[in-house]
Amino acid sequence: MFARDFVHVNRPFEQVAPRFSGSVSWLEPIVDAALGGTRRAHCSRGSLRLRESSLLVPLTLFFDPNPSVLTPLTADLTVTPLDAMQCVLTLEARLQPPAGVEATAVQHTVDSVLRGILHGLVEVIGADHNTRAPGTGAPA
Repeated sequence: MFARDFVHVNRPFEQVAPRFSGSVSWLEPIVDAALGGTRRAHCSRGSLRLRESSLLVPLTLFFDPNPSVLTPLTADLTVTPLDAMQCVLTLEARLQPPAGVEATAVQHTVDSVLRGILHGLVEVIGADHNTRAPGTGAPA
């Protein structure tokens, strides 16, 4: 199963991309909120990759196994400059639906979670007036 969504961020690429260079544990509350507000997610990041002018951030999102219909979600978050003052976040996810669960229900859940994660990212990044990357203390 595959899902994809994107949002525009009113911050330059140079401020947004560095946020993903360190630990991604700061994403967990965003994912938790996208899941309805309960702490059920754990995030890990793979090796960052540059593609042309974009940054690719491989992510794995783990969820508590019960009662979630979501199995670990493998995702790629891409940060792409749009212009000098904006960038685009694209989240593409792959998931194997659990046995015995209707694929359509899982697809709707995944679509909703991706949308919630992206909106949460926009809120956090937009609210960051200091433009510091979480957990790094360094300017983004």
